[in-house]
Amino acid sequence: MKKIIAIALAALLLVGCFAGCGTEKTDEKVLKIATNAEFEPFESLDADGNYVGFDIDLINAIAEKIGYKIEFDNMEFDGVLAAVSSGSCDIGLSGLTINAKRAKSVDFSKAYYQTAQLLIVAANDTYFTGTTKEDLDKQLEGKKIGACSGYTGESYAKGNADWNFPGIKDANVKVYENLSLAISDLKNGNLDAILMDGPVAKEAAAQNKDVAKVIDVALTVEDYAIAIQKGNTELKESIDKAIQELIDAGEIQKLYDKYDLK
Repeated sequence: MKKIIAIALAALLLVGCFAGCGTEKTDEKVLKIATNAEFEPFESLDADGNYVGFDIDLINAIAEKIGYKIEFDNMEFDGVLAAVSSGSCDIGLSGLTINAKRAKSVDFSKAYYQTAQLLIVAANDTYFTGTTKEDLDKQLEGKKIGACSGYTGESYAKGNADWNFPGIKDANVKVYENLSLAISDLKNGNLDAILMDGPVAKEAAAQNKDVAKVIDVALTVEDYAIAIQKGNTELKESIDKAIQELIDAGEIQKLYDKYDLK
């Protein structure tokens, strides 16, 4: 009899355990995020492999407001929008500029940051003296220009009708998987300049002062936003509301200050 009772109690405990586990999984909402963690100060990995940066702090604050846990999927930049449009990730967060072509495959949240393309040149450069976009576009003609794959800089240098970019005349454009590789080629004299988003360009130049400097003249005007799977209206509305609340509370300004963005 004792043996039968013991078996029955064990069975009840197992049922309770499975029921508890099932409830925990059902209640947990996870936001899967596609990113390219090679875009400091917006997203990168620290020495311990933790995701850090402006975008990371921002999505943590948003997730807390809308009741989600977050899970990152680090990938090449070119794969970020594809991951969102295919549904393998819920959102894309990687310093994404809003444009009409991208908006055909994903929805965008309200903008949270405005930036521009800047030139990174050799630290001892004396050629690029332009003080306007027009001056610099002219000086870039026929030059060896580096850009990262899928970034706005690539479209700007090569020309892209979807972006309304005519391209740089006779430019020799070399495309890299990440900015570090482009900086190395600049150091070795294989590039005349690199096109990169402003804050990232400045961060890279600050970390490579003996190699590079930034020409602080805006070549574009761009708005960053979060990419959301097309048609997921509920998630978009929740994220938009959270961003606006963070703006109104001054929290996004605090992030600008923290990362020296504005």
